Amino acid sequence: MLKMTQKRLSQTEIEELFKAAKSGDDELYETITKQNSREFIEYDFEKPDRFNIDNMKSLHNISSAFARDLSDFMTASLHTEIEFQVNQSIEQTPYGTDYMANLRRKTHGFIITDMGGEGLGKIIIEADLALLIAIHRKMMGAKEIEITDERKPLTDIEIISTKLWMQKWMFTRLKDSFQHIADMNFRIDSVEKDIQHIRVTEQTDMVAIVTFDVYMGSKKSDLRMVIPYKSIEKVVDKMTAEVFYRGETHDEDPYKDDKLKEHLKRIDKEVEIELGKSNITLRELIDLTEGDVLLLDKKFNEH
Repeated sequence: MLKMTQKRLSQTEIEELFKAAKSGDDELYETITKQNSREFIEYDFEKPDRFNIDNMKSLHNISSAFARDLSDFMTASLHTEIEFQVNQSIEQTPYGTDYMANLRRKTHGFIITDMGGEGLGKIIIEADLALLIAIHRKMMGAKEIEITDERKPLTDIEIISTKLWMQKWMFTRLKDSFQHIADMNFRIDSVEKDIQHIRVTEQTDMVAIVTFDVYMGSKKSDLRMVIPYKSIEKVVDKMTAEVFYRGETHDEDPYKDDKLKEHLKRIDKEVEIELGKSNITLRELIDLTEGDVLLLDKKFNEH
């Protein structure tokens, strides 16, 4: 057990603490047991945390903003309601002994992604095959789609469509969400059925796993973003809630200008705009030529 305190222990103090605990110091035992138990947390020295609490909160905020933006954009693009939600808990686990040892090979595909920033490494996008197949079918023109129990290795054309929507839709939103931390240009290295022999970080590295619950109609699927500590170590100190909220406060509305135009282009609806009315004869209509002026019944500033 370690006492939660704002003061960092020196190396000498740490050695004295372990020495006393090892010798069965009764005074140390009494000091620990008489304290309020809420002041202590368990610490597993075999699985040392690399991402601190503030890093994890920041990552949760970034992921939540990304999920909202991606949900809106993909719903408009696919003309099908699809919602991404961040699972409440973001876990931190050893890459080799835990994550790699429990790969969901038969049900998920693995998109190896370079973060595209200076000094940054690779992450893994782990997606339910049923979700990827459903999105592919919609992109190919299917009117109605849903997530089924069909999970099979992706065909070549399904891999192409997966790369297309992730690169153009998903990674654009992910870049925007991380803009307060670093300038990232995500790009796909490969789409793999099994990453057992693909090295994205060291076996002893810790990874943060962000799980997104994905809802399409009444069906639920999932997508996970696996971020090795060493892949983001160069900018991890910037991953704080303070930096995130400061950036959100100073940023303009994300749906203005270019983003608003981008969203409007995806809307497949007939729009009619009436500026005003004018009564003319059939002869006047036939004789209309370029440069002629029609007098409307409203002024330009009237609604």
